[in-house]
Amino acid sequence: PSADPLPPPPLPPPPSASPSTALRFVECGRVGNCAEPAGWVAASELHEVRCCSDSFIGGWSQRRDSCPWTESNAPEMGGCHEDKTFDEAETICADANARLCTAAEMQADCIRSTGCGHDSDLIWAGDIPDGGEPAAPPAAPPPALQAPFRFQKYNGPAVSFPLSAAGAATLSTTDAESPVLSTESLVEFPPDWAPAATHADDADPSAFWAEFEDVVDVQLLRRANPLRPASEFMSLPEIMLGYTMTDGAEAVHSEFPNTWPSELVKHLLSRGTRMDPQIVPQRSATDFVNTDVLLSRMAGWAVSEVSPTAFACKWGNGRARPEEVAWAVSQGNLPGVPASIRAKITNMTLVSATDFTAYPEGSPRHPSYPAMHSAASSAALWVAVMMDLSRAQLADARRLDWAVSRFRTLAGVHYDSDNRVGLSIGQEVIARRLPDFLAQFGADRDAVRRKIEQVRTDWSTYTGFE
Repeated sequence: PSADPLPPPPLPPPPSASPSTALRFVECGRVGNCAEPAGWVAASELHEVRCCSDSFIGGWSQRRDSCPWTESNAPEMGGCHEDKTFDEAETICADANARLCTAAEMQADCIRSTGCGHDSDLIWAGDIPDGGEPAAPPAAPPPALQAPFRFQKYNGPAVSFPLSAAGAATLSTTDAESPVLSTESLVEFPPDWAPAATHADDADPSAFWAEFEDVVDVQLLRRANPLRPASEFMSLPEIMLGYTMTDGAEAVHSEFPNTWPSELVKHLLSRGTRMDPQIVPQRSATDFVNTDVLLSRMAGWAVSEVSPTAFACKWGNGRARPEEVAWAVSQGNLPGVPASIRAKITNMTLVSATDFTAYPEGSPRHPSYPAMHSAASSAALWVAVMMDLSRAQLADARRLDWAVSRFRTLAGVHYDSDNRVGLSIGQEVIARRLPDFLAQFGADRDAVRRKIEQVRTDWSTYTGFE
């Protein structure tokens, strides 16, 4: 058993009440997890019920030796109970040969996680004011946010964002992945090329919470039915037809960086798709060097060109991973969490931060925004420039880039804007560098630039259904 907590400080006496208005205490079902404050309320108010017993009852739980046995939906209680007056709550517990828990027991977190989703609800306490003398501990203060709330999934001290040279030096001895500075020569443009990421501690965090709730909702769907068709969420490319949510999450799980662009190229070549001779001159009807070999090189080149810029943007924004936010919410360490999100996270009963995701190891050890998988998914641009694609084939290439991107949200490791900005960064870096690269193989730079403008995608508005 864990060590007993220090006794809580006494509660100020309840406010005076008329003889006909009894006051009783309500406390949060889990410390720091309620939007409403604990305190003295009229006994006629409606609140939730959890019961305690000083002796063992089969099936009831005891968090540690100093805690009573407690339950929310035991058979003896007749299941879950919501919206009950104090007298009704007291009767429910008495009928179960138990009692209402004291506010001190709740403040010690003895009753948390006992069911019915009541961890974010105010629960009736058995404390009764006696001549104005304090009978229960005070309401827990709201959790203090260690602002700013930013990415810190690595084995070292916190750094500030945008990442500075001093911060990068601090990270050099940690397992943080690729802390690229925006001043490095391989970075095409600074992080402020993209819109700034939103965060849980923004002055107006509503946009952040809306995005986070989207990730939470997808995780709940995946957990409920891992074999749910991924096609319910997006139009799938030909090479991913029939994928389930589990298939999609696993398809983008630690695969080699140029896997999916290479698969797209192989698929197109198997269908007889040829290079665009107006872009890449062909020496003969079967120019292996300027087709298969060049396309193979392109798949790796594109990823390597995009990566420094994408990682500089990541470390410029420092956005916390969804799993970091989910775990902070589950532990009551974030204030201002919308009630709907708090309830959903509570119902997930997370045992660790990584448990939020589809992967045992959780998210990678670099910030969330933008998504590197998305930035590396620029094939819809460079393949469309180099090859003679039909309109349907271009649409399919876009579907592949989007699927690789969106599957990372299905896996619980990225927000929607991570994906969209990542796709946009990847496209922009390649658009700037592709003309010079292809000129080595006889391409006309102006012709390349014109075709780039013809096949660009507006990822900020892309719906995923094409």
